[in-house]
Amino acid sequence: MIAGSHPADQDFWQSPKAMFSAEAALKSDSGGTLILVSPNYEGIGPHEEYPVCMGRNDGDEIVKACIRGENHGDPLAIAVGNGMAKLRQRRRLIVVSDGVTKAEMDACGCEYYATKDFQKLLNALLDENPEIRIGILSNGAETFLYT
Repeated sequence: MIAGSHPADQDFWQSPKAMFSAEAALKSDSGGTLILVSPNYEGIGPHEEYPVCMGRNDGDEIVKACIRGENHGDPLAIAVGNGMAKLRQRRRLIVVSDGVTKAEMDACGCEYYATKDFQKLLNALLDENPEIRIGILSNGAETFLYT
């Protein structure tokens, strides 16, 4: 599923809302690929805890430590990062953007393609599975799919 982030194009804190919207189009509870296409004009975003938590698999423990007062990071960023980590554990996440870097997306556990390489990504997906079906969701950050 390809999801455009508009109107939440500002940064990677906002743009992944489109991934949550697009997930409803995938058939099962796990598997499948979500591709986020976003300019991310302001980069990764203002919350340093968010990408760190997104790239970890122990997010529930981080959230519990935050609730107990043992973690002094931003609780909102930790919670959202944990939610994105759970999405990443269920689905293959790919980000197409010129506003974030490969290193940042590696830290988040996402695959990365620059905008100029979008066709290379599509070709690679077709090589992996010639029977692939691709859906496209525009305005993903403000669209709710009812399936």
